[in-house]
Amino acid sequence: MSVINQMLVDLESRRKVQLPDASLKLVRESHGTPSQQRRQLVPLLLTLVALLLAALAYTLWQQQPAAMATATPAAVAEPEPAISVTEAPPATLTAPVEAAPLATTPSSEVTAVAPATPPEPAPVEKAVVTPLSDNIETQATAKTVAPKQTVQEKRRRTESAATVVTRPRDAVGKVILPPNKSEQAEQHYRDGYQAIQRRNNSAAEKLWREALQLSAQHTAAREGLVALYLSQGRKVEARNLLREGHQLLPDNERFTLLYSRLQAEAGETSAAIETLQTALHSPSVTQDTLTLAAALHQQRNEFVESITYYQQALKQQPQNATGWMGLAISLEGNGEADRALNAYKEALQRGGLSSGSKAYVLSRVNALE
Repeated sequence: MSVINQMLVDLESRRKVQLPDASLKLVRESHGTPSQQRRQLVPLLLTLVALLLAALAYTLWQQQPAAMATATPAAVAEPEPAISVTEAPPATLTAPVEAAPLATTPSSEVTAVAPATPPEPAPVEKAVVTPLSDNIETQATAKTVAPKQTVQEKRRRTESAATVVTRPRDAVGKVILPPNKSEQAEQHYRDGYQAIQRRNNSAAEKLWREALQLSAQHTAAREGLVALYLSQGRKVEARNLLREGHQLLPDNERFTLLYSRLQAEAGETSAAIETLQTALHSPSVTQDTLTLAAALHQQRNEFVESITYYQQALKQQPQNATGWMGLAISLEGNGEADRALNAYKEALQRGGLSSGSKAYVLSRVNALE
Protein backbone atom coordinates (compact mmCIF):
# COMPACT_ATOMS: atom_id res chain seq x y z
CA MET A 1 0.00 0.00 0.00
CA SER A 2 2.75 2.39 0.82
CA VAL A 3 4.37 1.78 -2.52
CA ILE A 4 1.15 2.46 -4.37
CA ASN A 5 0.50 5.56 -2.39
CA GLN A 6 3.98 6.76 -3.10
CA MET A 7 3.44 6.29 -6.85
CA LEU A 8 0.19 8.17 -6.71
CA VAL A 9 1.91 11.00 -4.86
CA ASP A 10 4.63 11.16 -7.56
CA LEU A 11 2.12 11.20 -10.34
CA GLU A 12 0.19 13.97 -8.70
CA SER A 13 3.33 16.02 -8.29
CA ARG A 14 4.25 15.53 -11.95
CA ARG A 15 0.82 16.69 -13.08
CA LYS A 16 1.20 19.85 -11.08
CA VAL A 17 4.59 20.50 -12.64
CA GLN A 18 3.38 19.85 -16.26
CA LEU A 19 0.25 22.04 -16.07
CA PRO A 20 2.21 25.25 -16.69
CA ASP A 21 3.79 23.70 -19.77
CA ALA A 22 0.41 22.69 -21.17
CA SER A 23 -1.04 26.14 -20.60
CA LEU A 24 2.07 27.70 -22.11
CA LYS A 25 1.68 25.42 -25.12
CA LEU A 26 -1.92 26.48 -25.50
CA VAL A 27 -0.86 30.15 -25.36
CA ARG A 28 1.85 29.54 -27.92
CA GLU A 29 -0.52 27.67 -30.21
CA SER A 30 -3.08 30.49 -29.95
CA HIS A 31 -0.50 33.24 -30.79
CA GLY A 32 1.74 31.20 -33.08
CA THR A 33 5.44 31.12 -33.37
CA PRO A 34 7.47 34.25 -34.28
CA SER A 35 7.83 33.13 -37.90
CA GLN A 36 4.09 32.55 -38.14
CA GLN A 37 3.42 35.96 -36.65
CA ARG A 38 5.66 37.57 -39.31
CA ARG A 39 3.78 35.79 -42.07
CA GLN A 40 0.50 37.11 -40.73
CA LEU A 41 1.81 40.70 -40.81
CA VAL A 42 2.71 40.61 -44.56
CA PRO A 43 -0.90 40.87 -45.90
CA LEU A 44 -1.60 43.69 -43.48
CA LEU A 45 1.45 45.62 -44.70
CA LEU A 46 0.53 45.05 -48.38
CA THR A 47 -3.00 46.28 -47.77
CA LEU A 48 -1.68 49.39 -46.05
CA VAL A 49 0.70 50.12 -48.98
CA ALA A 50 -2.17 49.72 -51.48
CA LEU A 51 -4.31 52.16 -49.54
CA LEU A 52 -1.49 54.71 -49.48
CA LEU A 53 -0.95 54.38 -53.24
CA ALA A 54 -4.68 54.81 -53.90
CA ALA A 55 -4.79 57.95 -51.76
CA LEU A 56 -1.76 59.35 -53.59
CA ALA A 57 -3.32 58.65 -56.99
CA TYR A 58 -6.60 60.29 -56.00
CA THR A 59 -4.72 63.38 -54.81
CA LEU A 60 -2.81 63.63 -58.13
CA TRP A 61 -6.03 63.16 -60.14
CA GLN A 62 -7.71 66.06 -58.34
CA GLN A 63 -4.71 68.32 -58.92
CA GLN A 64 -4.43 67.44 -62.70
CA PRO A 65 -7.32 69.69 -64.08
CA ALA A 66 -5.98 72.72 -62.28
CA ALA A 67 -2.51 72.04 -63.65
CA MET A 68 -3.87 71.60 -67.18
CA ALA A 69 -5.92 74.82 -66.93
CA THR A 70 -2.83 76.67 -65.82
CA ALA A 71 -0.67 75.23 -68.61
CA THR A 72 -3.20 75.64 -71.48
CA PRO A 73 -2.53 79.32 -72.38
CA ALA A 74 1.13 78.62 -72.82
CA ALA A 75 0.82 75.23 -74.56
CA VAL A 76 -2.13 75.76 -76.92
CA ALA A 77 -1.02 78.93 -78.59
CA GLU A 78 -1.72 79.21 -82.29
CA PRO A 79 1.25 80.50 -84.26
CA GLU A 80 -0.96 82.65 -86.49
CA PRO A 81 -1.11 85.78 -84.23
CA ALA A 82 2.67 85.92 -84.05
CA ILE A 83 2.96 85.48 -87.83
CA SER A 84 0.30 88.08 -88.62
CA VAL A 85 1.98 90.64 -86.37
CA THR A 86 5.38 90.14 -87.94
CA GLU A 87 4.04 90.15 -91.48
CA ALA A 88 1.89 93.29 -91.18
CA PRO A 89 3.10 95.83 -88.57
CA PRO A 90 0.58 98.43 -87.40
CA ALA A 91 2.36 101.13 -89.39
CA THR A 92 1.70 99.45 -92.76
CA LEU A 93 -2.05 98.79 -92.31
CA THR A 94 -3.29 102.10 -93.75
CA ALA A 95 -6.24 100.76 -95.80
CA PRO A 96 -8.94 98.36 -94.60
CA VAL A 97 -9.16 94.95 -96.23
CA GLU A 98 -12.55 94.63 -97.93
CA ALA A 99 -13.96 91.49 -99.47
CA ALA A 100 -15.31 91.77 -103.02
CA PRO A 101 -19.13 91.45 -103.02
CA LEU A 102 -20.52 88.32 -104.61
CA ALA A 103 -22.96 88.49 -107.50
CA THR A 104 -26.43 87.62 -106.25
CA THR A 105 -28.49 85.02 -108.03
CA PRO A 106 -32.24 84.39 -108.09
CA SER A 107 -31.78 81.73 -105.46
CA SER A 108 -31.18 84.59 -102.98
CA GLU A 109 -27.84 83.36 -101.71
CA VAL A 110 -26.89 84.93 -98.46
CA THR A 111 -23.42 86.48 -98.58
CA ALA A 112 -21.51 87.70 -95.55
CA VAL A 113 -18.98 90.39 -96.39
CA ALA A 114 -15.71 90.80 -94.53
CA PRO A 115 -15.64 93.62 -91.95
CA ALA A 116 -14.49 96.95 -93.28
CA THR A 117 -11.70 97.33 -90.69
CA PRO A 118 -9.47 94.35 -89.79
CA PRO A 119 -8.82 93.59 -86.10
CA GLU A 120 -6.08 95.69 -84.58
CA PRO A 121 -2.87 93.60 -84.25
CA ALA A 122 -1.41 93.12 -80.80
CA PRO A 123 2.09 94.39 -79.95
CA VAL A 124 4.95 92.08 -80.81
CA GLU A 125 6.00 91.60 -77.20
CA LYS A 126 2.53 90.36 -76.15
CA ALA A 127 2.02 88.20 -79.21
CA VAL A 128 5.13 86.07 -78.67
CA VAL A 129 4.00 82.68 -77.39
CA THR A 130 5.60 79.33 -76.85
CA PRO A 131 5.98 77.85 -80.36
CA LEU A 132 4.61 74.41 -81.12
CA SER A 133 7.65 73.59 -83.22
CA ASP A 134 10.86 75.14 -84.43
CA ASN A 135 9.31 75.38 -87.91
CA ILE A 136 6.88 78.05 -86.76
CA GLU A 137 9.65 80.30 -85.51
CA THR A 138 11.50 79.83 -88.79
CA GLN A 139 8.41 80.67 -90.85
CA ALA A 140 7.69 83.74 -88.74
CA THR A 141 11.24 84.96 -89.31
CA ALA A 142 11.01 84.33 -93.05
CA LYS A 143 7.70 86.21 -93.30
CA THR A 144 9.21 89.16 -91.49
CA VAL A 145 11.83 89.36 -94.24
CA ALA A 146 9.23 89.29 -97.07
CA PRO A 147 6.06 91.06 -95.81
CA LYS A 148 4.50 91.64 -99.30
CA GLN A 149 4.01 87.97 -100.03
CA THR A 150 2.55 87.27 -96.60
CA VAL A 151 0.11 90.23 -96.86
CA GLN A 152 -1.37 88.71 -100.02
CA GLU A 153 -1.69 85.36 -98.32
CA LYS A 154 -3.39 87.01 -95.37
CA ARG A 155 -5.89 88.77 -97.66
CA ARG A 156 -6.73 85.50 -99.39
CA ARG A 157 -7.28 83.83 -96.02
CA THR A 158 -9.40 86.76 -94.80
CA GLU A 159 -11.59 86.80 -97.92
CA SER A 160 -12.09 83.04 -97.95
CA ALA A 161 -12.95 82.99 -94.24
CA ALA A 162 -15.23 86.04 -94.37
CA THR A 163 -17.32 84.99 -97.37
CA VAL A 164 -20.05 82.63 -96.26
CA VAL A 165 -22.64 81.43 -98.78
CA THR A 166 -25.65 79.56 -97.53
CA ARG A 167 -28.06 77.94 -99.94
CA PRO A 168 -31.76 77.78 -99.13
CA ARG A 169 -33.32 74.43 -98.32
CA ASP A 170 -36.81 73.11 -98.79
CA ALA A 171 -39.02 71.59 -96.11
CA VAL A 172 -37.34 68.19 -96.49
CA GLY A 173 -33.88 69.73 -96.03
CA LYS A 174 -32.67 69.34 -99.62
CA VAL A 175 -30.55 72.16 -101.04
CA ILE A 176 -32.51 74.27 -103.52
CA LEU A 177 -30.25 74.81 -106.52
CA PRO A 178 -30.43 78.12 -108.38
CA PRO A 179 -32.26 78.04 -111.73
CA ASN A 180 -30.16 77.48 -114.83
CA LYS A 181 -30.13 79.85 -117.81
CA SER A 182 -32.95 78.06 -119.64
CA GLU A 183 -35.19 78.25 -116.58
CA GLN A 184 -34.36 81.91 -116.08
CA ALA A 185 -35.15 82.62 -119.74
CA GLU A 186 -38.53 80.87 -119.41
CA GLN A 187 -39.35 82.96 -116.34
CA HIS A 188 -38.43 86.18 -118.18
CA TYR A 189 -40.68 85.17 -121.09
CA ARG A 190 -43.63 84.57 -118.74
CA ASP A 191 -43.05 87.88 -116.99
CA GLY A 192 -42.94 89.59 -120.39
CA TYR A 193 -46.20 87.95 -121.44
CA GLN A 194 -47.86 89.26 -118.28
CA ALA A 195 -46.43 92.70 -119.03
CA ILE A 196 -48.05 92.58 -122.51
CA GLN A 197 -51.37 91.75 -120.90
CA ARG A 198 -50.93 94.83 -118.72
CA ARG A 199 -50.13 96.79 -121.93
CA ASN A 200 -46.63 97.51 -120.65
CA ASN A 201 -44.79 97.02 -123.95
CA SER A 202 -41.48 98.49 -122.78
CA ALA A 203 -41.27 96.08 -119.86
CA ALA A 204 -42.17 93.16 -122.10
CA GLU A 205 -39.50 94.13 -124.64
CA LYS A 206 -36.84 94.33 -121.91
CA LEU A 207 -37.82 90.98 -120.38
CA TRP A 208 -37.92 89.17 -123.73
CA ARG A 209 -34.53 90.58 -124.71
CA GLU A 210 -33.09 89.35 -121.41
CA ALA A 211 -34.64 85.95 -122.09
CA LEU A 212 -32.89 85.78 -125.49
CA GLN A 213 -29.59 86.80 -123.90
CA LEU A 214 -29.90 83.88 -121.49
CA SER A 215 -31.10 81.43 -124.14
CA ALA A 216 -30.89 82.46 -127.80
CA GLN A 217 -32.95 79.42 -128.82
CA HIS A 218 -36.00 80.39 -126.77
CA THR A 219 -38.50 80.47 -129.66
CA ALA A 220 -41.46 81.91 -127.75
CA ALA A 221 -39.49 84.94 -126.55
CA ARG A 222 -38.16 85.57 -130.09
CA GLU A 223 -41.61 85.25 -131.67
CA GLY A 224 -43.14 87.57 -129.08
CA LEU A 225 -40.44 90.16 -129.61
CA VAL A 226 -40.84 89.96 -133.43
CA ALA A 227 -44.60 90.39 -133.13
CA LEU A 228 -44.08 93.38 -130.83
CA TYR A 229 -41.66 95.02 -133.27
CA LEU A 230 -43.96 94.42 -136.25
CA SER A 231 -46.90 95.92 -134.37
CA GLN A 232 -44.76 99.01 -133.77
CA GLY A 233 -43.54 99.18 -137.39
CA ARG A 234 -39.95 98.29 -136.43
CA LYS A 235 -39.39 95.94 -139.36
CA VAL A 236 -35.59 96.22 -139.43
CA GLU A 237 -35.27 95.01 -135.84
CA ALA A 238 -37.82 92.28 -136.55
CA ARG A 239 -35.82 91.14 -139.59
CA ASN A 240 -32.62 90.98 -137.54
CA LEU A 241 -34.29 88.81 -134.91
CA LEU A 242 -35.76 86.53 -137.59
CA ARG A 243 -32.44 86.22 -139.39
CA GLU A 244 -30.77 85.12 -136.14
CA GLY A 245 -33.61 82.71 -135.46
CA HIS A 246 -33.39 81.23 -138.97
CA GLN A 247 -29.64 80.71 -138.56
CA LEU A 248 -29.96 79.14 -135.12
CA LEU A 249 -33.05 77.06 -135.91
CA PRO A 250 -33.21 76.43 -139.69
CA ASP A 251 -35.94 73.81 -139.16
CA ASN A 252 -38.26 76.29 -137.49
CA GLU A 253 -40.71 76.98 -140.34
CA ARG A 254 -42.36 79.94 -138.63
CA PHE A 255 -39.08 81.86 -138.43
CA THR A 256 -38.34 80.91 -142.05
CA LEU A 257 -41.77 82.02 -143.29
CA LEU A 258 -41.76 85.37 -141.49
CA TYR A 259 -38.18 86.14 -142.49
CA SER A 260 -38.91 85.32 -146.15
CA ARG A 261 -42.00 87.56 -146.18
CA LEU A 262 -40.04 90.50 -144.80
CA GLN A 263 -37.37 89.92 -147.43
CA ALA A 264 -40.04 89.90 -150.14
CA GLU A 265 -41.55 93.14 -148.81
CA ALA A 266 -38.09 94.70 -148.99
CA GLY A 267 -37.86 93.68 -152.68
CA GLU A 268 -35.39 90.84 -152.03
CA THR A 269 -37.37 88.20 -153.95
CA SER A 270 -34.44 85.95 -154.82
CA ALA A 271 -33.18 86.01 -151.21
CA ALA A 272 -36.71 85.24 -150.00
CA ILE A 273 -36.93 82.19 -152.29
CA GLU A 274 -33.50 81.02 -151.10
CA THR A 275 -34.63 81.33 -147.47
CA LEU A 276 -37.57 79.01 -148.19
CA GLN A 277 -35.54 76.19 -149.75
CA THR A 278 -34.93 74.25 -146.53
CA ALA A 279 -38.60 74.38 -145.57
CA LEU A 280 -39.78 73.49 -149.10
CA HIS A 281 -37.78 70.25 -149.05
CA SER A 282 -39.15 69.23 -145.68
CA PRO A 283 -41.74 66.42 -145.68
CA SER A 284 -43.86 68.46 -143.26
CA VAL A 285 -43.92 71.65 -145.34
CA THR A 286 -47.06 73.67 -144.68
CA GLN A 287 -49.59 75.17 -147.08
CA ASP A 288 -48.51 78.71 -146.11
CA THR A 289 -44.89 78.08 -147.12
CA LEU A 290 -45.96 76.52 -150.45
CA THR A 291 -48.30 79.42 -151.22
CA LEU A 292 -45.57 81.99 -150.45
CA ALA A 293 -43.06 80.17 -152.64
CA ALA A 294 -45.62 80.04 -155.49
CA ALA A 295 -46.32 83.77 -155.18
CA LEU A 296 -42.59 84.62 -155.16
CA HIS A 297 -41.93 82.57 -158.31
CA GLN A 298 -44.98 84.22 -159.89
CA GLN A 299 -43.44 87.67 -159.26
CA ARG A 300 -40.35 86.53 -161.13
CA ASN A 301 -42.52 85.17 -164.00
CA GLU A 302 -41.38 81.66 -163.15
CA PHE A 303 -44.86 80.27 -163.81
CA VAL A 304 -43.99 76.57 -164.01
CA GLU A 305 -42.52 76.57 -160.48
CA SER A 306 -45.40 78.75 -159.31
CA ILE A 307 -48.03 76.37 -160.71
CA THR A 308 -46.28 73.41 -159.04
CA TYR A 309 -46.25 75.01 -155.58
CA TYR A 310 -49.87 76.25 -155.90
CA GLN A 311 -51.06 72.78 -156.78
CA GLN A 312 -49.24 71.26 -153.80
CA ALA A 313 -50.76 73.88 -151.51
CA LEU A 314 -54.29 73.26 -152.83
CA LYS A 315 -53.91 69.54 -152.16
CA GLN A 316 -53.48 70.38 -148.48
CA GLN A 317 -56.25 73.00 -148.42
CA PRO A 318 -58.57 72.80 -151.44
CA GLN A 319 -61.02 75.36 -149.96
CA ASN A 320 -58.47 78.17 -150.18
CA ALA A 321 -59.98 80.63 -152.68
CA THR A 322 -56.82 82.77 -152.69
CA GLY A 323 -54.79 79.74 -153.75
CA TRP A 324 -57.15 79.07 -156.67
CA MET A 325 -56.89 82.67 -157.77
CA GLY A 326 -53.06 82.52 -157.64
CA LEU A 327 -53.04 79.29 -159.61
CA ALA A 328 -55.32 80.86 -162.25
CA ILE A 329 -52.98 83.85 -162.62
CA SER A 330 -49.93 81.59 -163.09
CA LEU A 331 -51.82 79.40 -165.60
CA GLU A 332 -52.87 82.44 -167.56
CA GLY A 333 -49.31 83.75 -167.49
CA ASN A 334 -48.08 80.38 -168.73
CA GLY A 335 -50.53 80.55 -171.67
CA GLU A 336 -53.03 78.03 -170.40
CA ALA A 337 -56.24 80.07 -170.72
CA ASP A 338 -58.76 77.22 -170.38
CA ARG A 339 -57.19 75.90 -167.19
CA ALA A 340 -56.89 79.44 -165.92
CA LEU A 341 -60.63 80.08 -166.52
CA ASN A 342 -61.55 76.96 -164.56
CA ALA A 343 -59.26 78.01 -161.71
CA TYR A 344 -60.85 81.50 -161.60
CA LYS A 345 -64.30 79.92 -161.39
CA GLU A 346 -63.11 77.62 -158.57
CA ALA A 347 -61.96 80.68 -156.66
CA LEU A 348 -65.41 82.26 -156.97
CA GLN A 349 -67.14 79.08 -155.87
CA ARG A 350 -64.94 78.61 -152.78
CA GLY A 351 -65.82 82.07 -151.47
CA GLY A 352 -63.90 84.10 -148.94
CA LEU A 353 -62.26 86.49 -151.40
CA SER A 354 -61.93 90.13 -150.53
CA SER A 355 -63.99 92.61 -152.56
CA GLY A 356 -60.97 93.70 -154.59
CA SER A 357 -59.86 90.13 -155.32
CA LYS A 358 -63.39 89.11 -156.25
CA ALA A 359 -63.72 92.02 -158.67
CA TYR A 360 -60.40 91.09 -160.31
CA VAL A 361 -61.43 87.41 -160.69
CA LEU A 362 -64.78 88.38 -162.27
CA SER A 363 -63.02 90.61 -164.75
CA ARG A 364 -60.65 87.80 -165.76
CA VAL A 365 -63.54 85.34 -166.11
CA ASN A 366 -65.40 87.73 -168.43
CA ALA A 367 -62.23 88.28 -170.43
CA LEU A 368 -61.45 84.58 -170.87
CA GLU A 369 -64.97 83.38 -171.68
